[in-house]
Amino acid sequence: TYTPQGLVDEIQATWKGPLDALQQYQVKGRIQGLALAGATDGATPAHLGLRGANVDIDMTQAGGKAALTMASGALVLPGVFEEPVLPLDRLSADVRWQVDGGRIAVQANDVQFANADAQGDARATWHTSDPSKAPHRSRFPGVLDLTGTLHRADGTRVHRYLPLSIPAESRHYVRDAVVAGSASNVQFRVKGDLHDLPFNDPKQGEFRIA
Repeated sequence: TYTPQGLVDEIQATWKGPLDALQQYQVKGRIQGLALAGATDGATPAHLGLRGANVDIDMTQAGGKAALTMASGALVLPGVFEEPVLPLDRLSADVRWQVDGGRIAVQANDVQFANADAQGDARATWHTSDPSKAPHRSRFPGVLDLTGTLHRADGTRVHRYLPLSIPAESRHYVRDAVVAGSASNVQFRVKGDLHDLPFNDPKQGEFRIA
């Protein structure tokens, strides 16, 4: 599904049970030049992809942690932005995740990024929605709490980062209307169930850029 590419520099693994239904496992390793395809088949959640990543990973069936660095790479975000491939000159992050049955939770700390459009830092937590409580009755796209700062941003590229949940005519208006400009010290916050983005009802969540 992900058509992985890259070099496994070193790896240690232990597991218990048949490979198609592992009861327990632990994997520690380092991967250089990791690439994972990003895709969606319409029946499952969109798959996050990446290119040119170096990863130190330590994971078990209950969760794990990873240190991610990227130089001249990219993230592939299908279903998020109109241009799904997001080039990155630099990216670094410490990521942890937990898996408890159908519930998945992720924390990303000390995220730093830069490309031709912007430079900044962020931190985020994400977890699957509770299908019994969410109006859309699904675990995905999940609940996000994202806070960050842009130290540098090109105004003519703002449209590129407006999510697909914002109507196309609005995104294309920003694309055609903003012909020059730059910004600094931009604070942004996204908090709530991503199914409701951009949270027209303040009770649903927060979508704020200052």
